[in-house]
Amino acid sequence: MSMRRSIFTLSFFIINLTSLAQQEPLFSQFWNAKTYYNPAITGLNYKHLITTIGRWQWVGVDGAPVTQLLGYATNIKKLKGGLGFTYMHETIGSSELNKTKFNYSYQIKTKKEGILSFGLAAGFNNYSFDGDWVPPTTGTDPALPQSFNETGFTGDLGISYSSKKMNLSLSATQLTASRIGGYKESTHVVLMTDYILGNENGFQLKPQAFVMTDLIKTVADLNLLILWKGKIGAGVTYRTSEDLSFSVNYDLLKKFRFGYAYDLNLGILGSISKGSHTGFFGLVFNEGKRRAKKK
Repeated sequence: MSMRRSIFTLSFFIINLTSLAQQEPLFSQFWNAKTYYNPAITGLNYKHLITTIGRWQWVGVDGAPVTQLLGYATNIKKLKGGLGFTYMHETIGSSELNKTKFNYSYQIKTKKEGILSFGLAAGFNNYSFDGDWVPPTTGTDPALPQSFNETGFTGDLGISYSSKKMNLSLSATQLTASRIGGYKESTHVVLMTDYILGNENGFQLKPQAFVMTDLIKTVADLNLLILWKGKIGAGVTYRTSEDLSFSVNYDLLKKFRFGYAYDLNLGILGSISKGSHTGFFGLVFNEGKRRAKKK
């Protein structure tokens, strides 16, 4: 390992330790992880939706984040909404996070053929840290974090409006702001929106935006997708944290969904990492839109 990469890796761990268990993860194809960020979207568009995402960030940098997400959502007519869950696993350096959330949404059909949805999520986070340090002396620096494995509760609230052409949602995540292992989570506010232009039997343009803030730091993803017959998609995303992402999507038989994204960092990370990779696979069964209760 080069001296430059060693210095950066050490700095990365120091920054990671000071912010452990605080930030929500970022997914390049955020539109495939909507129910993780906003429970109001649970069961909104499909009768059954299964989502799996894997993300390898800053490949080539030791201890960089590796994240997996599994989600399921279903529309249940008797509940006038949807039920679902998300499970997220993430490792960063010597730390590990397991987060499980259970979602519920209540949906109301509006007069203009849109759906207004309210949602909540509740679950728990398990954080662990392996503090097996090798200091230069026989003593242990008390300033260094020590090993721990603890569990806390988490909760989200969200609201969403969906129509044939447009989607708009706002949510607040990690509302409990749990303190685990000496570190405190940060509550995040997440805004997502998109709009579709064009003919669904031909080419369509779909601009999308994702904005997340903990009221201290704000990051925004601005995406433009080009779709062909709703089956094949290609897009580009600019992230305000100096990332440029290229993505492709393919829907097979209106049931199987595949996606991939490659992120190129435009800052210092771009000179020492091999970029970031995101893979997506989903299963869709029976469109569930318009199942909501009439207002």
